[in-house]
Amino acid sequence: MNNDTMPPESPVGRDVRWGIAAAVAVIGVAALLVGLLRGSPPAVTPLRTVAVLPLATVEGAGSETATLGVAIADEAATLLGRVRQVAVRPGATTQPVTAPEDVRAEGRRLAVDTVLTGRVGSTNGRTAVTLDAIDVATGALAWRDSFDAPAGNLMALQVQLALRVRGGLATALGGTAVEAAHDPANEEGYALFLRSTALGSEADANREAIALLRRSLTLDPGYPPAWQALSQRYSVEARDGGAATGSPALAFEAAERAVALDPDYVVPAAGLVVSLVEKGDLPRAFTQARALLARRPDNVDVQVAMSYVYRYAGLLDDAARHCEEGFLLDPRNSTSGLRSCAVVFIQRGDEARTTNYLHLDDGSAFSRALALHADVRNGRVAQARAVAQDQLPEWGTWRLLAACAAGGRPAATSPEAPTAGDADAETAYFAASHLAYCGQTDAAAAMLKKAIAGNYCGYPLVESDPLLAPLRATPAFRALREEASNCRQRFIAAAQKAEAGG
Repeated sequence: MNNDTMPPESPVGRDVRWGIAAAVAVIGVAALLVGLLRGSPPAVTPLRTVAVLPLATVEGAGSETATLGVAIADEAATLLGRVRQVAVRPGATTQPVTAPEDVRAEGRRLAVDTVLTGRVGSTNGRTAVTLDAIDVATGALAWRDSFDAPAGNLMALQVQLALRVRGGLATALGGTAVEAAHDPANEEGYALFLRSTALGSEADANREAIALLRRSLTLDPGYPPAWQALSQRYSVEARDGGAATGSPALAFEAAERAVALDPDYVVPAAGLVVSLVEKGDLPRAFTQARALLARRPDNVDVQVAMSYVYRYAGLLDDAARHCEEGFLLDPRNSTSGLRSCAVVFIQRGDEARTTNYLHLDDGSAFSRALALHADVRNGRVAQARAVAQDQLPEWGTWRLLAACAAGGRPAATSPEAPTAGDADAETAYFAASHLAYCGQTDAAAAMLKKAIAGNYCGYPLVESDPLLAPLRATPAFRALREEASNCRQRFIAAAQKAEAGG
């Protein structure tokens, strides 16, 4: 259930989804959890959080300069993403914010410590940029720098920007910059890339951005941010146009190119881990997440990606540990996959921590749906009945669950229930639990089988999940429990092999 790769706010995935004798399995799991996989968690230092706003245009500048203000902000955010102990909030605003109180208000809205803003203009054949880092709590200027470059020489401008961000700004924020593996190498290609960053996500604009990025990468195939931008654009196309476009595969391939060029590029690297998990390739996802975690334990997205691997494998204690480390790094983060850690704590029966993660996204369809699930699971039927159907998203079996909690028992052919063929693994697990609660045990068994086949192991969760109680009373459950246990043991064996260097 990666909420960043599925339709907006969907809680089920797609965003941040052994043959060992019983006695030997118990010993193996215990050794793994205590030793190889768990280790000693590092001391966690909260991150300095930053929002980057589009640069204002100096009066009299043309539309191209205004577009450049958006592009420079996007590039600065990418560069800041490579600074250790700093977290960048995406999606701040598409318009410049200039008044000091408005800048601080935007920072408070995004729950960040610092806002990076500035202005851009052209004069005497040169493009001039000023960057300001504003402390949100006090309004004080934490850092300022200015630079310029010949007008039209965007690569020279990028070099100047990178020097400032990796040097003075990173230091002012208390972070340490990681050098990029590749800077842009072609002026026209880089100009096309920057033009793409200023385009919106509407269908026509997104298609135009894809065309620009393809041309950019033909000219400069070694620039990782362009591959990542293309991956994101294909993901938008997949969301809006459906999987038939082939965009999901293209998005994955583009992200792979970005990471192959730059293994320290966290955004696509963490996204690839999540994609591999949702493809059911847990061993490869574990190997990549483990390597990424060794490089960037200070990154929330990396912690969430590692948690995601463990969550699908059924190792909920390990999943919870990485969620908690991510939460301690940035407890106000509402824009990453951190909120989906609520799933882990629902499944562990930890209501206090479930609330922590749901509060990251208060009022959203995502939080309402998971709160309903938690209420029903914990026997708070009266609370669940108070949730109106129109407050819930039209995803899978969520409205079906609400109807059953309210005393209804919809027919097995209820249109809310996905079929086993159209549900991903974690969606299938949730559907199985909802269908079982509603007494539709045959459909629940089919969905649970689908989940396990997709390597959403769910063991030993299947033995304790209250919603699955009706399914546990059926003859089909014994085989499903064995499949779930085998799924988990296969992952453990693969993880042990990876830890041993094999």
